[in-house]
Amino acid sequence: MSINSIDGVTTIKAVQNTWLTGGNTGVGANWYIGTNDNTDFVLKSNGQEGLRISNSNASVAGNLGVGGILAPVTAAQINGALALQDTVVNVSGNVTLNAGNRSSFLINTSVSPASAVCALSNGQVPGQLLMVMVSKVNSVNNGVTFAPGNNLRLTGSNGSHSYVTLSDGGVITFIWNGTQWLQSSISNNN
Repeated sequence: MSINSIDGVTTIKAVQNTWLTGGNTGVGANWYIGTNDNTDFVLKSNGQEGLRISNSNASVAGNLGVGGILAPVTAAQINGALALQDTVVNVSGNVTLNAGNRSSFLINTSVSPASAVCALSNGQVPGQLLMVMVSKVNSVNNGVTFAPGNNLRLTGSNGSHSYVTLSDGGVITFIWNGTQWLQSSISNNN
């Protein structure tokens, strides 16, 4: 590629290939748009930041539309299904589920609910949702029990804070309020 200067005499030649605004052909596997150092990659429109990509995350300055949403009205608006990738945990005794930045656990349990008491580590941000599903291994009597604690508030059928037992097909959901996981729903689909 050559660029002529204003005086029409000086020519600047690019050492590497350039990206064209109308699209590119013959792009090799090692070509990319981005940075080669620890500088964030920023996309702007009308001089305003729209997307920032760092080496560990990406953020959108406004609302994000997925699946053909051209003018999203919420922070994230999705046209289509939202699927949460579960983290599979094999349980054969008491366990603490590391909630971290997760939103879904599938527990494969090989023991009775009394032998598998589950605790949860703290959430990351208020409003974080967590869904836990239980699948038995071998016996229909397998399951897990959640016990109320400092960071886990459970609601029994009578509104009291009590233990919750889940067996095969059971699902419980929680929401993190900044200090505790609050039980939001439970379904024993057995």
